[in-house]
Amino acid sequence: MASPAARFRSLASVGAGLRAGLGAGYGPADFRKDLLAGLTIGVVAIPLAMALAVATGVPPQYGLYSAIVAGIVIALAGGSRFNVSGPTAAFVVVLMPIVQQHGIGGLLVATFMAGAILVAMGMARMGGLLQFVPYPVVLGFTAGIGVVIATLQLPDFLGLAVTDAGSHYADKIVAIAQALPGIDIPEVDTVMLLRPTESLTVYLQQLGRGLRLHDEKSHLTVLDFIAPQHRQFRFADRFRALSSRAEVRVDRQVEAGFPWLPAGCLVRLDKKASEVVLENIRDALVQRRPQIIQHLTRMRDQVNGQPSLKQMMDWLHFDDADLLLKHGLPCRLLEQAGGPSVGELGDYEKGLALGTRHLLIADDRDLLKTLFEALQGKITAECDWKQRLTLALALVWGQNRPSGGEAAALAFLRDNTALKRDLEQVIEYRLGQLLPIEPRRFPRVSGALALHSHYTREQILLALGKGDFEKPFSHREGVLHLPDDQLDAFFVTVNKSDKDFSPSTLYEDYALNEQLFHWQSQSMTTPESPTGQRYINHADMGYQPLLFVRGAKNLPNGLTAPFQYLGPAEFVRHQGSKPMSIVWRLRHPLQAKSLRQYRREAV
Repeated sequence: MASPAARFRSLASVGAGLRAGLGAGYGPADFRKDLLAGLTIGVVAIPLAMALAVATGVPPQYGLYSAIVAGIVIALAGGSRFNVSGPTAAFVVVLMPIVQQHGIGGLLVATFMAGAILVAMGMARMGGLLQFVPYPVVLGFTAGIGVVIATLQLPDFLGLAVTDAGSHYADKIVAIAQALPGIDIPEVDTVMLLRPTESLTVYLQQLGRGLRLHDEKSHLTVLDFIAPQHRQFRFADRFRALSSRAEVRVDRQVEAGFPWLPAGCLVRLDKKASEVVLENIRDALVQRRPQIIQHLTRMRDQVNGQPSLKQMMDWLHFDDADLLLKHGLPCRLLEQAGGPSVGELGDYEKGLALGTRHLLIADDRDLLKTLFEALQGKITAECDWKQRLTLALALVWGQNRPSGGEAAALAFLRDNTALKRDLEQVIEYRLGQLLPIEPRRFPRVSGALALHSHYTREQILLALGKGDFEKPFSHREGVLHLPDDQLDAFFVTVNKSDKDFSPSTLYEDYALNEQLFHWQSQSMTTPESPTGQRYINHADMGYQPLLFVRGAKNLPNGLTAPFQYLGPAEFVRHQGSKPMSIVWRLRHPLQAKSLRQYRREAV
C-alpha cells in the first residue's frame, strides 16, 4: 500500500507536463510546431476515431467526442510533454458487447467506472505491476484483438447480408459462413445434407447448390442424413418449404406421398423413414398447452420485460403464429407462465381468442390498419373508415359482445392493456405478411369490401347492409336476395362434404377459367321461375350478382373458412332445371392461386 506522501506526489504530478512545457519557455515557434503536429495527427486520428465508434456499435460522432475530450484532458492533466491520446482499437472487442447488451447509457457508466479504477490504481502506484505480465499474454491479447476486429469487418468488406450474428465470436463466425454465397458447380447432381440448420433460407440455399441447370444433368439426388443425429430437427419446416400447398397439413402430405411438390420433383421415403418423419412432425406441431406454458416459463427467465409475439414464436420454433394462438391469448399464456395478471375477460375471452386467430387470415390491409388505428385512439369520422372498423370488430369479437355497439366493444379492447397489446402485435405480424397492394372496391354495391379479399359471412352481410354489430343478421343459405338494393349475393363452397351438406345442396360449383365460373342454383329453381328470370335477365332488370367463394367449409387448422370476394359477375349462359347450371363471367379475372384452388377443389 502506498504511503500518504507517495499519494501526494501522485496528485502533484497531475498537469506536470503542461507546467514543465510552460516553465521552459513557450513561444510562437513552439506553437506553430504543435499546431502542425496536431493537424498531422488529426488527419489520421479523426477518421480512425469515427471508424472505431462504428465498429463498437455506436454513432460515429461518439468517436469524435472521445478523441476531443480525451485529447484536452490528457494534454492538461498529463505528466509528460508528449502524449498519445484518443480511442484505441483494442477496446472495440471490450466495448461492443457492452453496447449490445446495455446501450450507450451502459457504455457511459462503464467508462466512468473504468476511469475511477485507473485513478485509484494510479494513486496506489500500481503501474509497476505491469512488468509482471508475461510477454506471451500481451502478445496474445493484442493479436486476438486484431483477429476479432478483422473478422467483424468481413461482412462489410465482402458485402454480405449478416443478420442476428449473436454476441459471441463463434456465433459471428457461423453467421458469416452461412452468409457466404458458396461455390456453384452446375454439373453437381447429388447433394448431401450433413448438418442441421433451423433456417429455411439456408436449407433452400443448400438444395440450390444442386439445382443449377446443365445440359448433361437430368435430375438432382438429395441425401439427407440429418434426422438420426439431431432429435430437435424439424421436418415440418423443410417439407412445408418444398410444397406448393403450404396451407395443407404437412403430415397429410407425407402420408399422401408428397403430391404438391414442384413439377419434376420426387421425395421417396421407405416405411421406417416415413414413421420417423411423421412422428417428428406430429410431435413438433401438436404441442399441448401445458408444454407451451412450460416453454414460456423458461423463456421469461431469459428475456427482459414482457416477451413479444415474435419472441414467443422464435422461442417455440413456430413459423405459424396460429400454432401458438390456438392455445389461447398470448397474454393469458404468459400470465400462466408467471407473467403479469391479465384480469378477468369473462365470457368474452373464448370468442376474442378465436377472433385473434381470424386476424391471422384476414387479408384486407385497410381493415387491419383501421383496427390498429382505433386501438391506438386514432378515430376518424369518415363513413368508409367507420364501416371498416365495424367489419374488423365483427371479426375479432365472438357471439358474446358488450351492449353498446361498436363504441363499447372498442372501449373494452382498449381498456385491457394486455389484450390490446396482443391484438396490435397480431395485426403487425399479419400486415408484415401482406403485400402493400391497393385493392379495388365497389362502394355502391358492396360497401367496404375489397376485391379478392376474404371475409366471414357476418362481415359480408354487414357490408351489404344486413344487420348490425350488436344484432348480427342470421343467414345460412347459399343465396341472399336484396330487392331494395337490387343485389343477389352468392355464397359458394366449392368442395362440399357429405357430412356438412345434404344431398339436395351438393351443387356443382367450380371455376372454368380465370373469368368463367360454373354455379348451380338452388334445387327448386327453374329458368321460368321469377328467380331464374332474375338471374338470366339481371342486366335488364337492374340487378347485380355478387360472387363470394371459398374452397372448403373449414381450414386445415379447424377455423371456419372465410369467403373470397370475387366481385360483380354477369350472366353468360345456362342449362338444365331444378337446379339451373349457370355460367357467370367475372368482371375481374381470378388470381392464379385462386383459379388453381377452385378448379382443384372441385375435382
